[in-house]
Amino acid sequence: MVDDSRDDKEIQEPIFLDDRKPNGKKRPWKEKKEGSGFLRDSYIRIGNSVQAVKIGRKDYYFGKARRANSCAQTLIFKYFEDGNKKLKNALFCQMPLCPMCSWRRQLKIRAQVSKVAQALQEDGYNFVFLHLTIENVEGKDLNATLDAMAEGIRRLFLYKQVKHTTCGFFRALEITHDKNETITKAMYDYKDKSKYYDKRGLKIGDVNPNYGKYHPHYHVMIAVLPRYFKEYYFKQHKWTDMWIRALKISYNPIVYVTLVNEENMCKKRKKNVDPAVSAVLEVAKYPLKDTDYIIREDEELTDEVVIVLDRVLHHRRLIGFGGVFKLKHKQLNLDDEVDADVHITEDDVVESLHYLVAYYTWHVGFKNYVLVKLEEKEEIENSIIE
Repeated sequence: MVDDSRDDKEIQEPIFLDDRKPNGKKRPWKEKKEGSGFLRDSYIRIGNSVQAVKIGRKDYYFGKARRANSCAQTLIFKYFEDGNKKLKNALFCQMPLCPMCSWRRQLKIRAQVSKVAQALQEDGYNFVFLHLTIENVEGKDLNATLDAMAEGIRRLFLYKQVKHTTCGFFRALEITHDKNETITKAMYDYKDKSKYYDKRGLKIGDVNPNYGKYHPHYHVMIAVLPRYFKEYYFKQHKWTDMWIRALKISYNPIVYVTLVNEENMCKKRKKNVDPAVSAVLEVAKYPLKDTDYIIREDEELTDEVVIVLDRVLHHRRLIGFGGVFKLKHKQLNLDDEVDADVHITEDDVVESLHYLVAYYTWHVGFKNYVLVKLEEKEEIENSIIE
């Protein structure tokens, strides 16, 4: 609980924001705001480049820099008597590449998909987790590749075999950027990547053949009826064949299919976690990790990646609901636009009528959110003026 024993004028020592989840883990407000600052600097550098000036894009990039700089400059929280807090107000820039907004969007996506999955589970549906990939591509080819993937997944779920055996889906596009010049141990040990490197005669420390390339892929959570597993269940090779046909490609992309059950979904999660919850954590990701494109030790690479992603993400919808997922989403009256909202389910707490309002402003010198004002509030229940 915030110490309200002092008047606003008496606040001398800086009090930094300490916002934590119910499990005690600190929320990354500071880190994400710092990331927005790095993005701002990148847009400024790009705007000042010869190429941007030449093509008349200087003002465009400077406008993006201003938006990134102003994002979440002030955070206003409600603090309740029991120690809980809730974000009351903030202005987010809503840009696809903003680390602050990306984090808030991911929280909102997870909250929405969790609600939908829980409701479908109560209706008797089971789930299958599907991971659809494509070959890594150069930045110049990324836009066309994303168009082809969007058409491919649309075509996949229109195939008679899929349409008649599945009941709906949530899909999320994720784009990773390979910034490692050499193959690291973490890269080699990740999932089945060792087979990929071994097949090509590559080992840890060798030049990374995918350095600088982009890897777009889909995470899909599919709703099925219980009989699917006895009568229709498609194994991995079947999904692979259909994905190849949907994309109209001549090579074999990597495809994973996993049943959403305790054995499969809790391997990397803590025990006693609902499998559907684990599946949501896997599938409901925001498309970009800010560490993939904000490379603090390499400004030139950062700017190169920001230019590419800023272009390909413009007006592109990166998540989608279909079938019973879409129907339940509508029945639950959830927002169609997944923006960096103030009110997110993860932040929900039991509100009381008496609370403090705390104003935190980003301090450039401290590189942190600093308390600047406290107000005591008390609402009158059912206060209606006759």
